[in-house]
Amino acid sequence: MDKQKAAVVNVTTALEVPATLGPDPARVVCPSCKAEVVTATKSQASNKTHIYSLVLFLMMCWPCCLIPYCCQSCKDTAHRCPNCNAFVGVFRH
Repeated sequence: MDKQKAAVVNVTTALEVPATLGPDPARVVCPSCKAEVVTATKSQASNKTHIYSLVLFLMMCWPCCLIPYCCQSCKDTAHRCPNCNAFVGVFRH
C-alpha cells in the first residue's frame, strides 16, 4: 500500500495598489491591514530635488539653490495608511 501525501501550496497574490496615486490623498485598500482608507501623504525631497539644487548652486545662483526644497513639484509624495502606517506607494512628479 502506497500512501499519498497531500501537498500544501501557499499562493501569494500581488497586492493591488492603484496606479492613480497622485499628489493628493487617495482612497485605497491598505496592503497591510486590508482596510479601505484615504492615504496620509507627506512630501519628501528626492534625488531630483537635490540635483536641481546642485545645478542652481553650480550656475552661481546661490540664493536660489534652496528653492527646489520649497516647491512641491520637485518633491515626491509618499502615501501611507493612516491606520497602521504601512507604506502604500509614492508619486513622483
